[in-house]
Amino acid sequence: MTANPEKALDTLAREELGLNPDDLGSPIGAAISSFIAFSIGASLPLMPFLLGLKPGVLIAAAISGAALFVVGAMLSLFSGRSAVLGGLPMLAIGSAAAAATYFIGLCSTRRDCEIAAFRLMTLFSCKPYRALLPR
Repeated sequence: MTANPEKALDTLAREELGLNPDDLGSPIGAAISSFIAFSIGASLPLMPFLLGLKPGVLIAAAISGAALFVVGAMLSLFSGRSAVLGGLPMLAIGSAAAAATYFIGLCSTRRDCEIAAFRLMTLFSCKPYRALLPR
């Protein structure tokens, strides 16, 4: 079987992964589906700004958080976990990524970076030592 790599891959997919290679969709279809899903996901936080809703940032954060939780909860259907235990880690990881992006964005100047470091230390209940701040 190892003499024919294509046959070995077909057998591995069927036996180990439980997949039938003949039933898999096309790579182009997968790429189009992925593009549409990412486009919808990326447009959700923009909706409050496009619709002129106030306060846009808070509404966008709430929409993003809800979307992250729902996606995590939906993925839990495949793992057998509860929806809450599936949604919370996705929400936490997404929130951490958003916080990191926010603080990196604040560091556009030295003064802004000091403010961002102070806010980050305050957020995590650290004492803001002056020595830790950038000079």
